[in-house]
Amino acid sequence: MSYAYQTEVFPTAIRARASGLVYSMSRVGATFSGFIVAYMLREAGVNGVFGLITAAMVMVLVVLGPNVRGKPLGAWAGRTSVFSAWPNFG
Repeated sequence: MSYAYQTEVFPTAIRARASGLVYSMSRVGATFSGFIVAYMLREAGVNGVFGLITAAMVMVLVVLGPNVRGKPLGAWAGRTSVFSAWPNFG
């Protein structure tokens, strides 16, 4: 799902660079996620772990996900500046 979303929203120059960064950061996140899940499992059980994962996914989507509703697939093509391709959250 995330791969299809990325190809619709970001130009190739950003996707290539960001994919490497996201992969590296996922390794850092994986280092700590085991400890966080173990703590939630001990404190809140299986439902708490599922709730934590669901809340994290929704938060990332709401906070970081640009609005693509009603925009054509090539709407961001042709931008020359890397920074002009980031969504306007204002």
